[in-house]
Amino acid sequence: MIKTISGTDLIGKIAKDFKLELLETPVGFKHISQIMLHKDVLIGGEESGGIGFKGYIPERDGIISGLFLLEMVSVRRKSIDKIMDDVNKKYGNFYYNRLDLDLSVKRGMKVVSNLKESAPRKLLGKEILEIKTYDGIKFILKEGNWLLIRPSGTEPILRIYAESSKKSDLKALLDAGRRLVTKWS
Repeated sequence: MIKTISGTDLIGKIAKDFKLELLETPVGFKHISQIMLHKDVLIGGEESGGIGFKGYIPERDGIISGLFLLEMVSVRRKSIDKIMDDVNKKYGNFYYNRLDLDLSVKRGMKVVSNLKESAPRKLLGKEILEIKTYDGIKFILKEGNWLLIRPSGTEPILRIYAESSKKSDLKALLDAGRRLVTKWS
């Protein structure tokens, strides 16, 4: 399985449950498709909803995704809401959101560069367990919480992504990201 750095950690839990290797790439399906061309990949997806499947073209395809979704609903004889309830019961809750800030590419790159040079040790009073820097800067905290700050590759926007196991922490993470951007821009 493949996901981008901005994708949900739920994918990692599912991959582990099914004993599948999970690869993580920078944002952009072009990174996923390159791996799909050279490795045996079951599924690859990105945060914007683009998904590619084994045995098909190494590219996103909404029609086949919709057909697989319809097949899943038919085989399980449950609504999508009920299927998602089952997923949440098994793997926990994952709350995700993104802010897009109008910022030139140059300023966005400067913010990320400054953060890489002077990354905080804590975020929201919690220890940062890991920092990933291969596409922006991603702070990984306990309890499935993370914050990613990265410039868009296609427009003058700085994106702040966050995921949390608790809905109440999500806004706080995004606000912390906005404060970091303000401090370093």
